[in-house]
Amino acid sequence: MPKLAKVAVFGLLLLPLCQAPATALGAVTNSRMAIKQMNAEAETLIDAQVRQRPDPNAPQIALLMSGIRVLVTGHVTGTEWYRITADNVSIGYLSRDVIRPLSEQSAALFAPLEPKVDSAAEPAVGQFDLKDRLVQDCPDCPVVVVLPPGSFTMGNNDADISERPAHRVTISYSFGIGRYEVTVAEWMACVADGGCSHEPKTVEAPARMAVRNVSWEDVQQYLQWLSKKTGKAFRLPTEAEWEYAARAGSQAQYAWGDGAAKGRAACKGCDGSWSKKAPPAIGSYQANAYGLYDFHGGAAEWTADCWHRTYKDAPADGSVRQESACPERVLRGGSWRDGPDFIRSTSRASYEVILPRTTNGFRVAMTVQ
Repeated sequence: MPKLAKVAVFGLLLLPLCQAPATALGAVTNSRMAIKQMNAEAETLIDAQVRQRPDPNAPQIALLMSGIRVLVTGHVTGTEWYRITADNVSIGYLSRDVIRPLSEQSAALFAPLEPKVDSAAEPAVGQFDLKDRLVQDCPDCPVVVVLPPGSFTMGNNDADISERPAHRVTISYSFGIGRYEVTVAEWMACVADGGCSHEPKTVEAPARMAVRNVSWEDVQQYLQWLSKKTGKAFRLPTEAEWEYAARAGSQAQYAWGDGAAKGRAACKGCDGSWSKKAPPAIGSYQANAYGLYDFHGGAAEWTADCWHRTYKDAPADGSVRQESACPERVLRGGSWRDGPDFIRSTSRASYEVILPRTTNGFRVAMTVQ
């Protein structure tokens, strides 16, 4: 195993698991602890906290800087946690989303992320189970939900002029859309693989947070890399596709209805349980009826469309609204810094394509052949 460096040790390595029962969300209890033996080389995608137990709230025993190689010796079955060793770390645990395998042989030992399914919050899409519509092509790839064709009324005649006129849109095709916003870990996989040249200033954020501070043009690099990696056509959602997915069959202001947003989304005045400097981790709030997360607040999301002040002459078939010169593109969903009115399903904003902004992120769309 290659010599490792840049490891900061913060205390004793490990207490026996039986002496430290886990109680935090995402923790592994002793009664169902089982480890599948592995022998695979991996490296850290970002600065990664090695935990004493497979538990996000367990004591931190070391900090491995980005790019450090580790030996993965086991997978805690039914979880996203892996047992690892490294220089100055005899035994510790890392979450799957902060490491990547270093060879095809090693990659075969890493199971794709198990989608987070809350059966009470996520009904079937139409007449089929959500699980039959989930796609994830590789461990570093976003989880995608394939949505069915459908029609809906886009826009809001009672709101700002940018949301008018409300008009009927019919999407006659199935398409995939990210179940979550693209995360720091997913973006850094692209950086590590040479596909993305921009390393956002927010990469110090936990791996399960939405990547932010990326321009529209930066996002195109990620989409090209992901398409090449998977052999599928990944892109940004059109503005119509985004609203169709966000509404999930509802004509209300939000996926949950017209009620207050407090406690239902990350926005200014919605919830105070997260840092004002950054949104909470993806999937922190209830999914919509299509099993999709975080369309309201969190990170504002880039779409494919050129910005137009109104919907006059907008396409009615779900296609992208394109121009030969397009200095600004549409952002949807608002951010954690915006108030409830700006995170509605119909609210629109724009930003220059060449400029990153700390509030701006994205989710992927996938063309279904």
